[in-house]
Amino acid sequence: TTMSATALVDGDVAAPKDVVEPQETEQSIGATTTEASQALVLEEAISSAEVREIFERDILAQTPTWKVLLEHDELLVINKPQDVRMDGDHPITVERWVQQYPKYQQPDKKLRFIHQLDYATSGILCLGFTRKMTGRISKCFEDRLTEKYYLAIVYGWPEKDKAHELTWPIAEDKADERGFRMCIGSPENPGRTASTTITVVEHGMYMGKQVSKVVLKPKTGRRHQ
Repeated sequence: TTMSATALVDGDVAAPKDVVEPQETEQSIGATTTEASQALVLEEAISSAEVREIFERDILAQTPTWKVLLEHDELLVINKPQDVRMDGDHPITVERWVQQYPKYQQPDKKLRFIHQLDYATSGILCLGFTRKMTGRISKCFEDRLTEKYYLAIVYGWPEKDKAHELTWPIAEDKADERGFRMCIGSPENPGRTASTTITVVEHGMYMGKQVSKVVLKPKTGRRHQ
């Protein structure tokens, strides 16, 4: 008996291939390990949600690298790894990682997110453990006393040694039923004004395509800007 399957190799979807299913089972999920990568062979009948669950469990659920930048009785500043959620029912989250510190598990201490970073974003993250400290640092963000910089890889070769200004408005994506995703504004969905300065650091090639390393500095504080 043969079945059509899709192989996930290090997060990339490979071309479908025919594999032989063992006669004694109705469904088989096999994993092949090589020196360079792991592969999961999955039946097409498996839903995308199940595929993602298996992928996160077997491939992504590896111990990320955490770095503590500042440790204080009421404040912890860390370099959050990429692909780590802030909290929720997931194997690895910032909230769960903090639990390894006994001094932050006291009755008078409670984890408070001063600000947040998206799942895919790594970088400096400030965590408060008292209402007073959280309020003091949060006020710095509210009063724009902090400056945020993001390093990213983008497609294309924008002009180097020149600051590019993006002023596209940001609006809620009406197609997102969760009300979470944002999009570029339009006449029908104008959203709010936003401004980001982009400086090109380096040009290069990736997978045969032109890419650039850029530094982005948001001037406004829109959600998911």
